[in-house]
Amino acid sequence: IYEVLTVEGGNYQFDLTASGFNSVIHARTDCGSIETQLACDAPPNTNNASIGVDVENGATTIVYADGHSNNAGGYALTISP
Repeated sequence: IYEVLTVEGGNYQFDLTASGFNSVIHARTDCGSIETQLACDAPPNTNNASIGVDVENGATTIVYADGHSNNAGGYALTISP
């Protein structure tokens, strides 16, 4: 779980590349509330997942780098405005 504070508003791209497991990525504005989910990508049978999120200046976005069915392992998370 990552807490990302944006300095500038706009669309941010979050790309997750997992090493040997089926990846899932999603973002929320509140860690404890699924109702605040902004985006989710859970493609079947792939190590790569990505989302684009529109955020306001100074907003905090909670980003989850996860795996399907409790899969786990190494991964790279790339964030780009």
